[in-house]
Amino acid sequence: MENTECKYPGCKKSAVTTYALVPICATHYSDIYNETINYYKKKRTSNQINYSDREHYHKISHLTPLANKEEMQ
Repeated sequence: MENTECKYPGCKKSAVTTYALVPICATHYSDIYNETINYYKKKRTSNQINYSDREHYHKISHLTPLANKEEMQ
């Protein structure tokens, strides 16, 4: 990923990977990944979170292809 800036709001780091095709840095990838693991836990536990509580993911969700699918139709 050449000279691409992380798309997480307020981050100026270089993107090293993507999440849902959105370029992000390693720190924000880790935050979103861990949040996703907690969201998709099979058993309901005290660590499981609701969709609306996925604060890190929702900061980039509007940039994902799935979010833009409705705009294309």
